Amino acid sequence: MKKSPAKQRFLAAALAGASLLVAGANASAAGVSVTALSDVFGLFNAQPFDTSTNTLAFIPETAPGGFPGATVFEAASVAGLGSLGSLGVVYDTVSVTFTADPGMKITTVGFFEKGGYVRQGDSAATYAGGSIVVNGGTPTTFVPVPIGTNAQGTAGVTDWDVGLTNPVGFVVNGDTATVVITNILAAITAPGSQDVALIWKNLAALRVEVAPVPLPPALWMLGSALVGLVTVGRRKAEG
Repeated sequence: MKKSPAKQRFLAAALAGASLLVAGANASAAGVSVTALSDVFGLFNAQPFDTSTNTLAFIPETAPGGFPGATVFEAASVAGLGSLGSLGVVYDTVSVTFTADPGMKITTVGFFEKGGYVRQGDSAATYAGGSIVVNGGTPTTFVPVPIGTNAQGTAGVTDWDVGLTNPVGFVVNGDTATVVITNILAAITAPGSQDVALIWKNLAALRVEVAPVPLPPALWMLGSALVGLVTVGRRKAEG
């Protein structure tokens, strides 16, 4: 029995609708973008968002004429002279909002950062700390490692990190994630000494994981019904 043009059009539309539902449910391509970014003092120095890894990196600029490896995100105290008397302090806050593409959701946000410090002399001391807030939640404070393990007076550069030795991650499961990072670095030496204390940040990064939003059960049922309707229609047309 030959199908009428109207029935042919209906069956084609039903099959197309079912195919779209299945394709949407099986989509696995990640999709997220940076929709807002604010760096209070510009020390973090955000880089272009890497869509291949969903990573936003912050790379402070190199300090001109400074200690090898040091950056402008640095606290320094030399011979008891710093930005605040014998204390050198630097801090900055960056806020970034990630927004998932339609049909996607942000599942988690991971964070890490690293830097270095130098302590020369018995009075030289350094400190690093900060906090992260995700979507206005409770601040998560952190102290880099091994910031508290290097003995005062040790020469040479010691590396420190947050999130590399001990991973730092946050569960989101939503359309957006606004992350606020605050960092503070401090260095101190005794007045009248010849001691040197320097601490700086080299890199920070946020990595976003995304996943498709599951289709509601009603849409799955509709897709199954459309597929069934197409199958029955074809059998009747061929019978």
